[in-house]
Amino acid sequence: MLKLYIFVFLGFVFSFVKAQSDSISINKRKQAKELIKRFEIPDSDTIWKTKSLENKWTYLSESVSGCLVGGEYCNDSKCGDMGCCLNINPYWIDFLKFTKDSLTQFLISKLHDTTQTKTHTCPFFLANKGELATYCLQHILKMNWYDLDKSYQKYVNGELEPMKDYYSLQQVLQSLLKDKKELNNLTRYWLEIIKK
Repeated sequence: MLKLYIFVFLGFVFSFVKAQSDSISINKRKQAKELIKRFEIPDSDTIWKTKSLENKWTYLSESVSGCLVGGEYCNDSKCGDMGCCLNINPYWIDFLKFTKDSLTQFLISKLHDTTQTKTHTCPFFLANKGELATYCLQHILKMNWYDLDKSYQKYVNGELEPMKDYYSLQQVLQSLLKDKKELNNLTRYWLEIIKK
C-alpha cells in the first residue's frame, strides 16, 4: 500500500512539475515571439518598395553579408572586381543607382559612423559604416579616398611603417575616419570632388 501512495505521490509531483514546465515554456515562447517582433528587420522586399535611402542603407549595412573581395578600390576609373558585393548583389546595385547628388550627400553624412557592418573587406576585417560609405563613394565617383589629396599618398606608397601592406589601407582609413580633423578633411575633399 505504501508503494502505491509513493507511486501516486510521485505521479502527482511529476504532473505538477511538467505542468509548471509547460506553462513556463509557453510563457517564454510568447515572450520570445514578442521580442522578435519588436526587433525584427522587415524583409528586403518591404524595404526596397520604399524610397528611403536611410532604410536601404540600414538594411544593407546591418543585415546583408557580403565581401568586397578587394574590389573596394578603383583602378583606371573602374571599381570593383567580379565578386565584389557592390557589383553583384542586386540590392547594392539598386542602392548605387540613386541619383548621384542625393546618394553622395547621404554617404558623406555617414562617414563619421564607426558601427561595424556585415560587409567583409577581404582578406581581413569587417568594414565599419563610415568605411563602407567611403567605398560606395569610390564606386560612384570612380576615385579612391587616398587620391583625394597628395598627403594620403604616403599610405599607399608604403612610406610609413607599418603601412606597407595593402590591407593596411583599411586600418588607415578607419583611423582617419575616427580622427575628427581628418574626418573633416575627407568630408571637404569629397565635397570638392562632387562640385566639379
